[in-house]
Order: sequence, then structure tokens, then C-alpha cells
Amino acid sequence: MVNKTIVVAGDVTIDWLQWENNPKEDCDKNGKFNPNWQLYDGTNMVAKPGGALLLASMVGTATGVDPITHKLKKKLENIPPAEVIHSNSVLGKYPYTTDAKHEKELFYRISHFCGFSGPDKGKAGTYPIFKDNANAELVVIDDAGNGYRDKSTDWPRAIKINRKPIVILKMSRPLSQGKLWDHLVKKHSGNLIVVISANALRECGMDISRRLSWERTAEEFCWQMANNRAFEQLAACRNLVVRFGIDGAI
Repeated sequence: MVNKTIVVAGDVTIDWLQWENNPKEDCDKNGKFNPNWQLYDGTNMVAKPGGALLLASMVGTATGVDPITHKLKKKLENIPPAEVIHSNSVLGKYPYTTDAKHEKELFYRISHFCGFSGPDKGKAGTYPIFKDNANAELVVIDDAGNGYRDKSTDWPRAIKINRKPIVILKMSRPLSQGKLWDHLVKKHSGNLIVVISANALRECGMDISRRLSWERTAEEFCWQMANNRAFEQLAACRNLVVRFGIDGAI
């Protein structure tokens, strides 16, 4: 267990998961008729906390610490996309592993992602941090580029006052932009760890190969960081982690 106060904040989503529901027989085992709606193929749905809320749950599981984070005022099922961005995914049953001995052990995993629904005007609302602690030693921020980076009133107090917590910033495109980035670079550059995806770099113009060889990808990345002026601020980061899917990282 980590004996520290951790704050997790950022863009919040509500993740809707749906999976198929097979039709039932006309009668149950006691001979009682099932409701007609249960005689057809159907869909089950459940709403789960996503975005920074999901990240907070993962951080808590990994560290044994209950992180301080946002708290929604209503039940997830009662919050419309006009207030919080919703993501939509369909689940399917898959073997636990590729090992043949586990082929009958089926578990639900995402079979395909169905995109997002959100407010018509673009950016969704943000939420203050529940019982925020200005003395937090670790701050983790999920900046998904959906509005949180510019809503300073909802940032963790630990990064707004004259404290020096370790700050882990998971950043999405547009990279190195916004009030949050400017503030962290100015006030917390020495304790800042930036996490971005290789795809985000490619989408922002970095020319690095894909699925050819790891050595070539690494060489191209290092050249880009040293010579491409569009990424000067990232190159100046003391701690930068670039994720290549689930395969590796630089």
C-alpha cells in the first residue's frame, strides 16, 4: 500500500456497456408463462463511471489508496449526454486466454466501440473535486481534450497553490496547448510526468513509422524530438512517456 494522498482529476465520461440478451422459453421451469418481452432477442445496458472516474478506480486498485476525485451529483443513469459525455461499447464473450485449456472459460470484453454522444455545443461540463486536499503528494490528471484543461476552477488545489506534488498528466491532442499545460510547465515542470500516445503524435504531424520495426520507430522518434520544432515543448519535458498501444513505450 502507498501511504500518500492521491488526487485524480480530469475529463469525466459515463461509459455505457451493452450486451445481448438471449430470448427465454415460453414458460419457466415451473410452467409459468414468461413476459412476452423476454421471448425476443434483447439488450442489457449498464452505465459505469469513465474518464477520470475510471482512472481513479484503477489508481486505487493499483496503489491500495482511495483517491480523491470528482463526484457526480446524480446517478449515472439519470445524467444526459448534454451534461456529461457518454461513451458506448458493445460487449461479447471471449475466452479468458488463448490457451486451449481455457477456451470454455468465457468472459465479457469489448467487441466493438460505438463512439460518443455529448452536448450539441461541443465541450461538456466539468466537475469540482470532492473533498479536495491541497496537500496531496501525487496528482494524476486525465486531460482528454474535452474542456477540463481550460476550467481552472475545477483543477486540484495542490497544483494551484505553492506546493510541489508529483504530477502525472495523461494528455490528448491538441498537444501542449491550453491553460492547464501552460500552468504545469510554468509551476511544476520539475515534478511533471507527461504521458501521451504515439497515435496522438502522428495525428499532430510527427512522422514515425508504424508496424515496421521497433528500432526504426525509436530512431525516427528520437530524430523528430530533436529536430521537429513543432514538438519543442514536449522535447523539453523532464519526464515523457510515449505509449505505443499495448505493445510498448518510449
